[in-house]
Amino acid sequence: MLADPAEVLAGVGVTKRARWFTVRAGDPIPRTLYAGFVREAARVARLSSSERAAILFDREARYLPGDHEVSKSKLR
Repeated sequence: MLADPAEVLAGVGVTKRARWFTVRAGDPIPRTLYAGFVREAARVARLSSSERAAILFDREARYLPGDHEVSKSKLR
């Protein structure tokens, strides 16, 4: 559920409930980036199951193949 536009989290396609960072000895730790993910993870953890389901439904609906715009006539 965490947004990761820079694709720095590992675990996509491996598990649905965990994402992680890999840091090697000597690598600088991007504290600001990590802190943002921790705050976002805490926000997601506080969501109810129905709120999480609504977010996932909305994301899937945005990426349906085919027509990306729904005409007003289809909404009636």
